[in-house]
Amino acid sequence: MIRNSTPKNTRLCAIHLDLKGLPPTPARLISLLDLIAASGYNAILVEWEDTFPWTCDQRYRGATFYSEQVIGQFVRRAAELQIELIPLVQSIGHLEMALRHDDNEHLREQVDCFDCLNPLAPGADQLIQDMVDDVLRLMPGLKYFHLGGDEAWLFGTHEMTRTYAQEHGKDRLYLYHLDPILDKLAGCGVRPMLWHDMMIEWDDDALRQLSHKADLTVWGYHGHPDHTQDHLYHTRNIERFSKLGVPMWACGAYKGADGMSYDRATFERRRENTLAWLDLDQRFGFQGFIATGWSRYSTNRVQTSPLDGNQDVIMLLGQLFSGQSNPTLEQVNQLLLQACELDRFQQCSSILNEMQRRRKFAWEQVQEIHEMVSFMQYDKIRYDPWLVEQSCKKLDKAIEDIEQLSDEVYRVFAGDVELCWMEEYVHERIAPLKEQNAVFRSLASREPVY
Repeated sequence: MIRNSTPKNTRLCAIHLDLKGLPPTPARLISLLDLIAASGYNAILVEWEDTFPWTCDQRYRGATFYSEQVIGQFVRRAAELQIELIPLVQSIGHLEMALRHDDNEHLREQVDCFDCLNPLAPGADQLIQDMVDDVLRLMPGLKYFHLGGDEAWLFGTHEMTRTYAQEHGKDRLYLYHLDPILDKLAGCGVRPMLWHDMMIEWDDDALRQLSHKADLTVWGYHGHPDHTQDHLYHTRNIERFSKLGVPMWACGAYKGADGMSYDRATFERRRENTLAWLDLDQRFGFQGFIATGWSRYSTNRVQTSPLDGNQDVIMLLGQLFSGQSNPTLEQVNQLLLQACELDRFQQCSSILNEMQRRRKFAWEQVQEIHEMVSFMQYDKIRYDPWLVEQSCKKLDKAIEDIEQLSDEVYRVFAGDVELCWMEEYVHERIAPLKEQNAVFRSLASREPVY
């Protein structure tokens, strides 16, 4: 078992900024660096996605992409605070940003799915190289570069890649695609990083080969890897990586891990998971730590909880992973006060807590009506459209109560997140409820069919 002999307080403790959902305004992006430093982090894993000012293909730029000047300001301020920057550019899976364009259809593993790259398609390697070059140009002096590589569930399903994988193995297909990029980064003095989940079934030789070229970031967000039912991050995988000399980073989460529709992270659940990774660190000696914060589960999914509503968990994980303390909630609030962030956090978290409470009540009404309508379709003599209508009116009121929060949500997050993204966030949380209610009224208006 290979242990990292580097003292914990000299290792990198990174926070993940997932900017493909609810991206901060330029001013907030820069000011977040002070909060990050105050929380105990000394590195940032920044997933720019469509907020980056891409020149390789300007169609990748989102509605509120940052200018090159803002990126430069972010890089300089991080250097002043002695924060290491680690950019993340996807290389196999989660490539919807590029693959959703029709003229990139030939680069997909499956023609009707945007998320997975066919690494054998002509131009596939150039696509990734160009994006990496764009980022290297605006972020000089990097020590690490994350290439994603996770959740490529369609990997090896195209006729070309399936044939290659059958002859050589999926692990060799993966390395065939990434080796040139790994070697290029190494030639620039940059250590590549990859998420671990696609490697758990690799053979020993492939893992040994990878260990010389990249670090694995091992992620898991629920409970302890010793006891998890999720085979992806069970301790047996971590132990195997360690025995084969694969350098690893441990990754917990400060937001986005409790579910896509959660408006707030669960404080004690995040603490429990982080402490589990620290327990494993005693056995395996990780290279560093990453507190991930997912803003979308993938490019084409809804936005999760806003960052500024989860500053308490950001502070908690920063303190834990950096080895400074295991603070109580009251101590976290005191640290946020010292960082001049407590008032902002309390306003944001308060409105999100209320949003979550009201949405929970509304979805309970949806379940109740759904069960009632299904029952009435089954038992004709109990068909009662009036009763359904009264329940739908109750749901109308619950939806109205959520809508009444909208203006306050916009006000609280003004200056932190552009209005267009907060409007999308609110829409994602109200529209499904309205659509369900319309469906119930439609069903209740029709006689049961047998």
